[in-house]
Amino acid sequence: MRFIQRIPHEYLGIYVFYVNDLYLLKIQLGPFEQILKFSGDDVPAPEYFGRIIESPEIMKKINDNFEQLRQTQILFLDNLVE
Repeated sequence: MRFIQRIPHEYLGIYVFYVNDLYLLKIQLGPFEQILKFSGDDVPAPEYFGRIIESPEIMKKINDNFEQLRQTQILFLDNLVE
């Protein structure tokens, strides 16, 4: 796996990797992470990933996914205690 770039963001860790003709977009927030895989054929250049932070629609979806992960973790922990 080869590290390609870090995309600056005020509260998310956003990283791009390349492995086996796939780009991996890794997005971190605290203990949670999302990883999206893209075929090397579908991405003209890794610099295009930097555009994600320019899209309010994509950023909202990313934040919604993190909130859903948090809610799932809370539910999981609540069920462990019962």
